[in-house]
Amino acid sequence: MSTDLAIPEPGVDLVPDGWWKSTVMPWADKTEDTEDLLVAGAQLDALIAAYRTLDADTLELQKGRRYLELRWGELLGPSPGHGPGRGKTSLASDVSKDDTYRFRTLAAQRPLAMERLEAATDADDVTRAALLKIAHVGENTGDNEWYTPTEYVEAARDVMGGIDLDPASSVDANRIINANSIYTAEDDGLLQDWAGRIWMNPPYAQPLIGEFCTKLVDSCNTGNVEAAIALVNNATETAWFQTLAEAATSICFPKGRVKFWHPDKESAAPLQGQAVVYFGPNASTFRRRFATFGITVTL
Repeated sequence: MSTDLAIPEPGVDLVPDGWWKSTVMPWADKTEDTEDLLVAGAQLDALIAAYRTLDADTLELQKGRRYLELRWGELLGPSPGHGPGRGKTSLASDVSKDDTYRFRTLAAQRPLAMERLEAATDADDVTRAALLKIAHVGENTGDNEWYTPTEYVEAARDVMGGIDLDPASSVDANRIINANSIYTAEDDGLLQDWAGRIWMNPPYAQPLIGEFCTKLVDSCNTGNVEAAIALVNNATETAWFQTLAEAATSICFPKGRVKFWHPDKESAAPLQGQAVVYFGPNASTFRRRFATFGITVTL
């Protein structure tokens, strides 16, 4: 089975710079059949493997492969649910639910993914995780890495007795959080199991914030998570905030905007206020400990 996409021959044809954009992209954009995308993707996978045996550069091929996945996500359309495996699974039986979720995420973040595809200079730059690495908080500063101030983390640790997992973290952030385990952007925490006592300062961009919030609530409902605290924007009008609030035990609304930190820069406050959302059996302890930051309510 083959498609009309012009695929180079390993050891015969050279892959010119920009091939993914001049050849793969216009072909994929005209394609409305996901089976064609599936076939073309398999052909590129085989070609990438062949080029590697020849010690040849595969960057253009990998960029093309990633664009096929983005186009697949566009044809699937937005998921009616949140997170891996929810909503319509796929338009082809041999594509997994997790891959379907990844393709949709690439499509939802097309401007960011395209910018990073064009700027990529090596294979590490075109992994799905690299293309979709989104800022955590303080995106208004123009920087991708702003982290939770120590006093909030210490309060969370006092309430829960420790932090077993931070599912949306980095090595720098965990110097303060000091969680027993972390998932970085490269790990894709949405595809991992969550358990124990959770601290979460999620990516603030859509659709990721909704997916992280739904994942947290689902993990609490299954009993895998014994307690959790999430620091988010106080966007009470959004579906994801309502999802959190409906399942939460207590919420703190800080008096002022949280001043996040960066390992190499001065602190910064985002444009919007925040909320600290608690899930667990110790609402009175949470309210007493977090009352120093602002008003707290029990739900």
